[in-house]
Amino acid sequence: MALDGVEDSLRYLSELQPVYQGYGIAAVGWASLLVPFHFGSLLVSSTYRKDLNSAQRVEWISRCVSSVHALVIFAAFSLALFPASATGEYERIWLCRAGLVLANGYFIYDFVLVLLCIRTITAGPSTLVHHVVCAYVVRTALSRGYDMPMIWAGGFFLTEVSTPLVNWRWFLYFKVDWHTMRRKISQPTKKS
Repeated sequence: MALDGVEDSLRYLSELQPVYQGYGIAAVGWASLLVPFHFGSLLVSSTYRKDLNSAQRVEWISRCVSSVHALVIFAAFSLALFPASATGEYERIWLCRAGLVLANGYFIYDFVLVLLCIRTITAGPSTLVHHVVCAYVVRTALSRGYDMPMIWAGGFFLTEVSTPLVNWRWFLYFKVDWHTMRRKISQPTKKS
């Protein structure tokens, strides 16, 4: 195949990269994406959700970013793992690597956010440990060879599918009066 030489060259170049170069690329990429998203989300949450305090607004932003990240990662990995066309191996590996770098940037972003707001956000120290372990695993997968990104892409594909649903539950918690709804569900209607 014509791309075999390109794949070998890319594999060789990826082995030469310093270990922390991937972290820098991911952090810069996420910073350039999230600065406008951060201010836009602040504007939306302060305009439409005026009843949220500052700690809840930080949580709102974190949940929005988490949901967007999960949807992007799910889409990228579903294209890489289940191609609709006869996608070449190079394109699939490239998509997996790009998705893993993007996921790594998210882990760094959320780690910093939770670290800065650990007293006000509902995520605790376990989230910090989770993000450190995930960032290490992603970096290891990117540096260990040709098949590792595909394997870890499958794992992230399965785990990120439920993230928007978990975040949606958090958003609904502030939108719906759960106590009233629980009473309505648990008490049958009286017929006269």
